[in-house]
Amino acid sequence: MEMKFNEFQIYQNKVLGAHILWEFSKAFYLNRANDKPVSEEELYPSIFYLLPVLPLCLNSRVVEGIRSRNLREGSIIRALDESKDLFSGLQARMENLADVTLESIYVAHVSTLVIFDREKMIVIPNLSSLPNRVEKKLHKDYKDMLAASRRLGYWFSKLSMSEILMYFNISF
Repeated sequence: MEMKFNEFQIYQNKVLGAHILWEFSKAFYLNRANDKPVSEEELYPSIFYLLPVLPLCLNSRVVEGIRSRNLREGSIIRALDESKDLFSGLQARMENLADVTLESIYVAHVSTLVIFDREKMIVIPNLSSLPNRVEKKLHKDYKDMLAASRRLGYWFSKLSMSEILMYFNISF
């Protein structure tokens, strides 16, 4: 019998949040770095890019809907069109999880997964990876959340902040 993570436990786990945000930040950076030339500051996600990540990646329906989608720019638009209900209520979830997101950024920073630049409000990821032996032992649900965060990192790296606000119907 496969164990499902209890949603309450997931929401309270800042270490899991730190790992999700780290994977998101790495994917964001790597795709921005390989894309069109941008300023060094624009290579890294700002804190505003990170705010919707945990509310999306800690929702099992969202994770199921995006974890295995293609890494193409149009994939996020198709995901939004095909599953509008998955992303409804994101604003409220984002507000409810803001403390967890900020605490997860702090955990990621003190554990050297990321550097949080307070002046520029950007997150600079450590580009190392988990050892294979550790990654193999992760629970399937955990792996799925990480896969979803990487896809979001890729997709968000291709979009401007105004596009993200419009597509996901969120505001700060």
